[in-house]
Amino acid sequence: LGFLARIRKGLARVVAPLSVCIAVYTGILLGVLTAHPLWNTWLLPALFTVSALDTGVALVSGYAVVREPAGAEGLAHLRALLERATIALVLAELAVLAIYLGSVASGGGVAAASVGLLVSGPLAGWFWGLLVACGLAAPLAISVLLSRRAAPAASPAAPDAAKADAAEAGAPRADAESAAMAALS
Repeated sequence: LGFLARIRKGLARVVAPLSVCIAVYTGILLGVLTAHPLWNTWLLPALFTVSALDTGVALVSGYAVVREPAGAEGLAHLRALLERATIALVLAELAVLAIYLGSVASGGGVAAASVGLLVSGPLAGWFWGLLVACGLAAPLAISVLLSRRAAPAASPAAPDAAKADAAEAGAPRADAESAAMAALS
């Protein structure tokens, strides 16, 4: 790896955990506000964290699609992995959101009224249309379609076959991680 690639890799190892800490911290900071009963729950940091991870993985996946050179089998494997991670994270975010809303609604009072405004009141169109449909269902559908499209290229035999073909042709072997780092740098 070149000097800049090593710097980027080192920064990624430091920044990735810090970014998760920022998401958790923001959720904790807002979750302790008693003036906003809708936010005053221990589930808010979980919702913030899952949402941040989902967004980050989807962004990296989109970046890999844009930067993928033609015929980069290592990147195809990485993209398939990122798509599966996006699917899992969106499903986790849906689950945490449902548990969060159910928990807050069962608490009664102003918080329950706030949930009612979101899911069936005047804000329901924004909640279901923007948050659920555009923010969760659409990315989930896109990720499922992309993962199915990439499934043949990402099968376990495909990377091994590509390495064997490269070895037979006298070309250097490259694993998915090194190909991805080269394409993303």
